[in-house]
Amino acid sequence: MISEKEIYNSKELEAKALQKCNSEPIQIPGLIQGYGGLLVFDFDSLAITYTSENIEEFLELPNELYKLTVRDIFSSEDYHTISNVASHQSAFTQREYVKTLKSKQGTLELSLYRTENNVALELIPKQKSTSNININSHVKWVLDQVKALDTVDEILQLTVQSLQAITQFDRVMAYKFHPDDSGEVVAEANNNKMDSYLGLRFPAYDIPPIARELYMKLSIRYIYNSHKESKKIIKSDHVKAPLDQSLGILRGTSPVHLQYLRNMGVKASASLPIIIRGRLWGLFAHHHQEEKIISSDISYSMELIGQVLSMVLEQKIKYQVEQRITSLQLEGDDFITINQNKLYPDVFWKNYASKLKELIKCDGVVYQIDDEIMSFGHCPEKSAIKKLGKQLRINNEKPIYQTTELTKFGLGALGNARGVLALQINEENPKIAIYFFRNKVLQHIRWAGDPQKNVIVEKTGVRLHPRSSFNHFKELVKDQSEIWDSEDMILADIAQQKFKNVLLNKKANSDRLKVIVQELNHRIRNILGLVRAISKHSVKEGKSIDGYVDTLEKRILALAQANNLLTSHINASVVIKTLIIQVIKPLHNYPGNIKLGGDDVSISPQIATTVVLIFHELTTNAVKYGSLSVEKGILQISWKVDPNGLTIDWKELDGPPVQAPTKTGFGLNIIESAISYEFGGTSKVNFEPDGLHAQITIPMDFIGEKENNLFALEQVKEASMNVDHHKDDRSETNILILEDDFINAQEMKRMVHMFSVDTVATFPNQQKALQAMESTQFHLALLDVNLKNETCIKVALECVKRRIPFIYITGYGSSFLKEGGFPLASVMEKPIKIEKLKQIMYQSILS
Repeated sequence: MISEKEIYNSKELEAKALQKCNSEPIQIPGLIQGYGGLLVFDFDSLAITYTSENIEEFLELPNELYKLTVRDIFSSEDYHTISNVASHQSAFTQREYVKTLKSKQGTLELSLYRTENNVALELIPKQKSTSNININSHVKWVLDQVKALDTVDEILQLTVQSLQAITQFDRVMAYKFHPDDSGEVVAEANNNKMDSYLGLRFPAYDIPPIARELYMKLSIRYIYNSHKESKKIIKSDHVKAPLDQSLGILRGTSPVHLQYLRNMGVKASASLPIIIRGRLWGLFAHHHQEEKIISSDISYSMELIGQVLSMVLEQKIKYQVEQRITSLQLEGDDFITINQNKLYPDVFWKNYASKLKELIKCDGVVYQIDDEIMSFGHCPEKSAIKKLGKQLRINNEKPIYQTTELTKFGLGALGNARGVLALQINEENPKIAIYFFRNKVLQHIRWAGDPQKNVIVEKTGVRLHPRSSFNHFKELVKDQSEIWDSEDMILADIAQQKFKNVLLNKKANSDRLKVIVQELNHRIRNILGLVRAISKHSVKEGKSIDGYVDTLEKRILALAQANNLLTSHINASVVIKTLIIQVIKPLHNYPGNIKLGGDDVSISPQIATTVVLIFHELTTNAVKYGSLSVEKGILQISWKVDPNGLTIDWKELDGPPVQAPTKTGFGLNIIESAISYEFGGTSKVNFEPDGLHAQITIPMDFIGEKENNLFALEQVKEASMNVDHHKDDRSETNILILEDDFINAQEMKRMVHMFSVDTVATFPNQQKALQAMESTQFHLALLDVNLKNETCIKVALECVKRRIPFIYITGYGSSFLKEGGFPLASVMEKPIKIEKLKQIMYQSILS
């Protein structure tokens, strides 16, 4: 028998108990709270899969329940509403309100959520509001007041006061998590019936990791009475897995947590998560000394306030952080310059050290780039900092790492530093990190009860025992720094991202600059060759010195203007003839040696630069080695537009003998590959005996708007002559959706619009759909089978009559087709999968 003292001092038993607590599957307790009932059915077969043992307190159920379907339990009208709500995609991520029902207990409020193929119905007796406040007006008032507040503390205090006024709980607290997962009460509204916890800390193990994960999924966790036993969930024989209740408000509670609440003197509790930057930042915790069942209007108002206040807090914190970074002029532009200029560190650190230290409250700051370390304020020695950086990289620590106990690294030479907040700015070359250090301080931490874990040994193993007292407990901490709070972490997160983006942009610009320099070197060599050729041609003309200089100057200027097409921002279509002339203009050495001719056509700015580059290479080659290198050489350039696109022919005649190169250089590679690689066109070069011949084809997509539209219309007319009239001979595509649920109709409309159809018309009933079919030619119909008080059969028959393809949309499966009268068609079950819709759309009208 292990004594209590031995248990208390056993770290091994404590670790086992903590592991058991952290791994408890609280999302599948197999229990519900007894103030409501649960009924679950399979969405496809409609068979009942789970019920709570108390379900007959809320619904009048026939015998042999598990042999029935949900349609046998509810009226057709009620089931239709349930099916529509269950079809909403949001039912997989949140609890959805359905409607009120009359039962033997009076009026029930029905809500549901989805988990895989299960639809979980929660039935709760309708409550009278416990508050005379107009909920909507109060929520609006809260949000209006929040806008005028400047600090996070002010927002939290106003929120807890407002939540208490709405809910009438005895105590409402804003509970903020710290990076070590402990929590602290930072705001409180208390009617003085319960002790105040303001300013007290709670250990991390009070809320295990699995509970924190669930808070990211649900918007409210509610326990109506910690002293009442939960009700078991019974599953049908053909079901094996337990029911996932992550989204359920009736979800049962772990016995350990119920004991925890009882020890705290709490009977009823409710928690709203505060989520900031995708992380659980804190909770709005509600406590009450007596049993409390909240009405649906209050619970949904609580959820709304919790969700909206999370967004408000996130925006407020983000704005304040960004303002702080901006006010300190911490742009990060110099972070990489220091690696490029070894004479720069002193200037850089002089400008940045004090700003970085002021960014986050600390005693010292270090900037490390590879092995270069610069420090400011009270910091460990450089040897310790280098060891710290290596250990963080070896251990694959997060990009932002924090601790208040640096001594655990065994670094030595720490001085008074005990806390570090480390930001990895760049993990590749150069390796860049920023460290913020805090000195050790003597701290008196106020806990809600002794945070020491108590372990109980049971037959099934060991478990944590909730502490029996939550009286103020002071802990003296001597060899740690102040904690890095959540605001510090958010500030570090935003600052790190800002600095990283600067480095990424600089690196991208640096990589682009290397390519530009290589291209510039190549282009300069070509330009120098052109200038040399121009000067020789000008000398051959036999002009005076003044005439020679004037001619040479004009030709070099024209060459520069052509080169500008490669570097300037082109924001409009370019006339192909103008573009060609601009490129070869400096090479008009002899009248008549260049012949141009073709359609009046423009090309888009996306492709113009690439075309200029190709003509530049062709022209350079012609001047150096081809027909433009001799006085009698001829260059013929012609172009025409046909359904395949714009075809340009380049022919050189009467020049020197031509030989194909032994290898493909940079210039020839551009001519032959650039158009096809970037734009899907073609470019061919043939070295004929009488001269080089190149042919370039630009796709229709990149021809100017006027020409593109004309040819597109011609293609449509030509195609329409060879197709079946009832299927493809149309100027537009119209889709009809018959769906009586607005949200489902809008979701279907959004999905159908993804396939570039012209018109999507939605109708809630057959009468309106049939009226529209009289005046509009539809090409596909999506028909919800069961509408309010009717089916879609009349519209389906009209589709058959008009030869309109149609698909049934239903949550009932395809069994309705056997009832007679329904024309046969494909069936798509709710919720609609985009892949299935895409397949049907292409089979029906888009193929």
